[in-house]
Amino acid sequence: MWIYNQYTSQETKYACTIVSLLQILLYNYWIKVEYNFIVKLAIFFDRMGAFNIFWWATFSIIDEAFVRYLNNKLGLNFKIEKTTIPKLQMEDWRTFQLWIKKYSTSKFNKAKEWNMFTKESIDYIMSFNGGVWHAVNYDWTAWWYFIDTNASENTRLPLDILKYGHSEWLFFTNLRTIIPADIYTATVTHFTVRLFIAEQKWTLDEYLKTNKDNKYVTKAFALYKYWRDDLG
Repeated sequence: MWIYNQYTSQETKYACTIVSLLQILLYNYWIKVEYNFIVKLAIFFDRMGAFNIFWWATFSIIDEAFVRYLNNKLGLNFKIEKTTIPKLQMEDWRTFQLWIKKYSTSKFNKAKEWNMFTKESIDYIMSFNGGVWHAVNYDWTAWWYFIDTNASENTRLPLDILKYGHSEWLFFTNLRTIIPADIYTATVTHFTVRLFIAEQKWTLDEYLKTNKDNKYVTKAFALYKYWRDDLG
């Protein structure tokens, strides 16, 4: 699975908010954004005055602005949906944006060495002072995973351990994800997933031929190719 890396360039060094939102598009809808587009997004937010080393303090503003930008670019209609860690259930299958209160690369890398977060690793992280706010992702795939924005290996984070971390004040309460805001967008993104599955099975050409008169598939394929092009 592709994992984005916010530390690849200076432009995206502090772009954990953007990267975690793009990760939602990837895991929920199999819409992959090439790295040059991430840089352009970072520059866009920089020019509108939202991007600086303290911008994580306005992450709720960035999330909403990102979705408006996304809708304008794609001609679709997404929206931010919010929930909280205490409300999260095993059947919540989506990928969420998760905010950490005390993040440091060294502490989390040490915890990741165990391949799965536990109460002990949460306690280890919380035993140190310092750290910064940081956006990552919490993903339902294969019984819950912690997905960082530094292209590191995904790490198991069971739901009960996430809730324990929240009770210890490691994680902010709110979770966010991106969902279709109308039937048209829901249908198009359904087909972006189908296109991904067909491509993995080496049957993409056949799938497109079979569905050549389906307007939703046509839009989905334009979107599927769109992210691979140089967006100027």
